[in-house]
Amino acid sequence: MSVVNPGGVSAAPVPMTPFQEFWHYFKRNKGAVVGLVYIVIMVTLAVFADLLAPHGPAEQFPRCAVASAGMAGGRQLAIHSRY
Repeated sequence: MSVVNPGGVSAAPVPMTPFQEFWHYFKRNKGAVVGLVYIVIMVTLAVFADLLAPHGPAEQFPRCAVASAGMAGGRQLAIHSRY
């Protein structure tokens, strides 16, 4: 008769939780990981936009507005056409 060595018996592996299983397969796809990192960075920037932006969202600067192509310093420029 054979003798069973209790120290040589290995236990069954602990099953993964659904999140562990998802992350196990997800991290193999490098494009998906890069996309996740990009999304996390964009969401973080959006959440902290008030702290990062130098001016408020409703603040306007009319002096810095783009003038039309024919205007320079409030005067009309003479535009010469080739045609």
